[in-house]
Amino acid sequence: SPGLLMAAFLELRYYNSPQNGTPIGLAGRTVVELGSGCGVTGLVAALLGASVTFTDLECVVPHLQCNVWPNLRRLGLPEDPHRVLAHEWGSDVCNLPGSPDLLLLADVFYDPPAMPALFSSVAALCGPQTVTYVAQQYRNNGALTDFFRSARAHGFRIQAVKEELLHTCNTRLATHIQQSDEEGLWVLTQADTPELRD
Repeated sequence: SPGLLMAAFLELRYYNSPQNGTPIGLAGRTVVELGSGCGVTGLVAALLGASVTFTDLECVVPHLQCNVWPNLRRLGLPEDPHRVLAHEWGSDVCNLPGSPDLLLLADVFYDPPAMPALFSSVAALCGPQTVTYVAQQYRNNGALTDFFRSARAHGFRIQAVKEELLHTCNTRLATHIQQSDEEGLWVLTQADTPELRD
């Protein structure tokens, strides 16, 4: 699934040797996940030390809370500083952390008419240094293409994560996950913000 693919990538990209028992890869960083679903990707970011804000529609939030809070406890992580909040794409983002270090979007490109609202939330949240990760299963509905078109028009640079990087994942999570030809992972940054280097 795209969420598991992104979770494996985050582990590969940001996991470092533990320092005082806590991975230092995302320590001190803020992460916002739009359309969290069950919260797997955000939980991996929390395990890597980030302060995570999980978001989804108001009707999904109770289910998200039922998954996030017990799993944080199982992972030995405190609930604070993490938050689970309702957010409808395109609505005001004032209750969400502005300019997060990372913005995560996994498997949210399924409804083409919703893409302008999703991009509105992304654009409102992103600061000059925000890195947005997008993981998606390919669908023939044009939603991902429309989103990328809007991103480019607003000055975002889009970079596909190299398939060989994903296939060389030697992490605990990634050993159980294989990227299929039906899904991909991309990085969005402001045009002058380098993120992935060879």
